[in-house]
Amino acid sequence: EWEIQTDDNVGAATNVVGETLYVGDNAGNFWAIEAETGDIIWENTAGDDYVGAATWVDGNVVTADRGASAVRLHDAETGDIIWENTAPDIWSPTVSPAEGMVYAGDEGALHAFDLDTGDIEFSIETNDRIIASPTVHDGNVIFADDADAGTIWSADAQTGDVEWEVGADEGVAGSPTVA
Repeated sequence: EWEIQTDDNVGAATNVVGETLYVGDNAGNFWAIEAETGDIIWENTAGDDYVGAATWVDGNVVTADRGASAVRLHDAETGDIIWENTAPDIWSPTVSPAEGMVYAGDEGALHAFDLDTGDIEFSIETNDRIIASPTVHDGNVIFADDADAGTIWSADAQTGDVEWEVGADEGVAGSPTVA
């Protein structure tokens, strides 16, 4: 058993890949920790308020930092930031990688970030903030907004062309799941 003292709450879920645990706190610290021993492999303090679980992609880790409204790609071995891009008021707790993109929602849009460069390839305007993680399935990114009468959207994962949208009676605060 082990524990690590953090500077603030850890509101994000952890992600374990192999023997390494990745987690950030609300003060903007992000760690890679040896899961068995609790030894810190690296720490990156460039953030402001990490939300959601970090996502492992091709030997790198993608994070969403709500405080800095940033999506970052970190080298999983060193913690170095490979790229960082901001969008107005990032809310998605977890970014969803697929199709060479990383998808994250903010106060009024879903953004597709190029996984190699961090450039925003497209944005889809919504009725309200996106507070849950988007899901990628069969070439489409599926997501929902949290408006009083929320909407569930499906768009082409490469182009952002909206395939369909369905209204809900209330805001949608959960991530879509495809079975």
